[in-house]
Amino acid sequence: DKRETAINIGVACRLVEPPDTMAQIVVDAAVYRDAAERASSSLGPDADKRARRGAADAASRETLQGVFERETRSLSEAVGAYRSGDAAPPPLPRALIVDGEALRHALEADAGDDAPCRRALLDLAKHCKAVVACRVSPVQKRQLVELVRFGGDAPAGPGVPGRRTLSIGDGANDVPMIQGAHVGVGISGQEGLQAVNNADYAIAQFRFLAPLLLVHGRSNYRR
Repeated sequence: DKRETAINIGVACRLVEPPDTMAQIVVDAAVYRDAAERASSSLGPDADKRARRGAADAASRETLQGVFERETRSLSEAVGAYRSGDAAPPPLPRALIVDGEALRHALEADAGDDAPCRRALLDLAKHCKAVVACRVSPVQKRQLVELVRFGGDAPAGPGVPGRRTLSIGDGANDVPMIQGAHVGVGISGQEGLQAVNNADYAIAQFRFLAPLLLVHGRSNYRR
């Protein structure tokens, strides 16, 4: 979906709150475009297209990492000031809005890179109440799930301690995301049965997710 559509869907399902009660952190190409262009042009006219692309990608990752770290630091300081009783107002909860092009730079590391940008994204996501990704590919959907499941060193890290991931989808483009989560739920609908065939559980409508988790899931957990 487009960014505006994704935000509207988040508001409709109460994942994202209005701007007066939730601050939105929007991360898209506008954040790193200038840095990428400067890095590409700095190589001179004799540089080939591959070298320019590599320089632009490295500059984009570095800029995104700085944005993620700055937002995380700002929120941590605001929370710390409020908890210390310095008469600071409580900080608004954050919603991170990120598009697929930004995720391409944040989630894909160079050979030998220790993925600092990926870890910075995870740190910021852990400080946000909601994360909305728009215009993402099926592979990026899985990468986001694995980022939480395995951590910034996906797929080798331990992930976020004490957290379990659940992916739910109804189409073939949701299959990688469903397979990458701890629990995959497929919805049988007009987009075929690919999601259902690759899921751990299948439901007919999205509204059946609550009974699946809160009734059957709780009973199974207690047993």
